[in-house]
Amino acid sequence: MTTSFKPVSVAIGDLVSHPANVRSNSPETYDPENIAHLKASIAVLGLLQPLLVQKLDGKYAVLAGGRRHAALKELIADKATKGFTAKTKVDCRLVPENCDVTTALSLAENVTQAPMNAIDEFEAFARMMEVDGQTPETIAKTFGTTVAAVKGRLRYGLIHPDIRAAARAKTITLDTMKAFAEHPSQDVQREVFEALTKEDSYLQAYTVRQALKSRGVQVSDDIGAFVREEYEARGGAIAADLLEEHSVLEDAALVETILLEKLGAAAEEARMRLGFAWADAMVRYDYATMADYGRVYPGPTEPDEAAQKRIEEITAELEKLQLEMEDEGLEEDAYNALYDRVDALEEEARDLQEAYSAEDLARSGVIASWQGGQITLHVGLVRPEDTVKEEGARGSSASPTGEEAPDPGEITYPASLAEDLKTERAMALGAAMALHPEATLDLTLFKLVSDVLASGMSVTQAIKIDARKEYR
Repeated sequence: MTTSFKPVSVAIGDLVSHPANVRSNSPETYDPENIAHLKASIAVLGLLQPLLVQKLDGKYAVLAGGRRHAALKELIADKATKGFTAKTKVDCRLVPENCDVTTALSLAENVTQAPMNAIDEFEAFARMMEVDGQTPETIAKTFGTTVAAVKGRLRYGLIHPDIRAAARAKTITLDTMKAFAEHPSQDVQREVFEALTKEDSYLQAYTVRQALKSRGVQVSDDIGAFVREEYEARGGAIAADLLEEHSVLEDAALVETILLEKLGAAAEEARMRLGFAWADAMVRYDYATMADYGRVYPGPTEPDEAAQKRIEEITAELEKLQLEMEDEGLEEDAYNALYDRVDALEEEARDLQEAYSAEDLARSGVIASWQGGQITLHVGLVRPEDTVKEEGARGSSASPTGEEAPDPGEITYPASLAEDLKTERAMALGAAMALHPEATLDLTLFKLVSDVLASGMSVTQAIKIDARKEYR
C-alpha cells in the first residue's frame, strides 16, 4: 500500500527523538564530531531533505532523520551560526498517528540509501569548482571539512576523463586511477595511461607511479625541494597542483643537471679541504660499480700545538657532558641533544689525531652522492686504474717470502681473528633470524627476486638460496 505523508513545517524546538527510530540505540551516531559535515552543509545550504515525523504527546517525534535533527540542535547551540533558533521552522513529512509500521519506515530510510560512488563524489567536487565557481575554501565550509581534504578529492576529480572512465568501467581499479593524480598535467596522465595500456592490459598503481616519476620530480620530493630555488631561477617549468606539495618540476633533465652541479661543488669543496687528488659526483651511489674501487683510510698522526690544545678542550667538554648524561631526570630530547654533541666532539677529536698520507692523497679522491635526502660524501676512494698501478708497483718489490706487502693505508686483521668474527656474525644472524621468522621470509624472498631481476653485485651471500633467470 502506498502512503503519502502530509508536508508540515515544524519549529526545531518542537522536535524530539522517536523511540522507533532505528538509530536510537546508537547515541554515538549523534556525537558532534560525527555530524560536523552535516551541520556545516545545513548551515550553508539549508535542510535539503525533510524529516519524517510523527505526533507524540504534543511534540513531533523524528522517526527518520535523527542525524539531521542532531545537526539542527547543534546549530541552535552554536552562537557563531546565524539564522537557527528553537523557533526556526524546517520542512517535515507527517506520519499519521495510527500508522503501525513506524519501525519499518525508519529502517527503510536508513538502509535503502546507497552509499555514493567514490568517483561521483570526486567529480562532484570538481564540478563545484569548475562550473559553480566554488573554491576549495568555500567547499570546505559547506561540508564542514578541511581545505586539504577538499583539495584531495578535487585532485581525483580532475584526473583525465579517459582514466576516470576506465575506472568506472572497472578496467582499472580505483587505487590505480588515484595514482595518476601524482602528476597534475592531464596531458601527461593520458600519455602515460596510453603507453602503459599498450604494454599491459592490467595496470597497477605502483606501475603508474613509477612511470610518472620519469615525467618530472615533485616539489615535496627531497631532490625537488633541494633544487627548486635554482630550478625556478633557470626558468624550469612547474606543473602546479591544487596541493602545493604535489606540484611537479617537469624538466627532469634540468633537475638532474642542477643536482649534479650541487653534488660536484660539495665534492670539490671536500677535495680542497682534505687534499684529495680528484672529485666526482653521482646522483645515486652505485655500489655495484664502486665495488671495483679501492679505499684508503687516515692513520694516526702527531697533532701540532694548536690541535693538541683543541683536543684537550674537547676532552674536558666530553667529561662534563658525560656527567650531565648520567642525570636520571634528564628529558629524552635533552639527552639526545647531549648525545649528538658528544658524537660530534669525538669525531672532531679523531680528525685532529688522524691524517691521510701524502701517497694516499695523491691517488685517492671523493665522490658526492644523494642519499637519504642529503648530500653524502664518500672519501678516500681509489679508482680501479690507480689500484692496478699501485698493485703493480707493489708486485715489483715483493717481500723475500714471496708474499705481497700490505697496502700501508689498509686495515688488516689476523686470520684467526677474521675467522672468529665471521663465526660471531653468523651466530648473531642465525639467532636474529630465528627470533624474527617474518623478516627471514622477507629476506629470503628478496634474495630470490633480486637474483632473477637485479644486475650487478649480489644482495647477500649469507643466504644459500639461489634463483636463476632461466628458471623464471
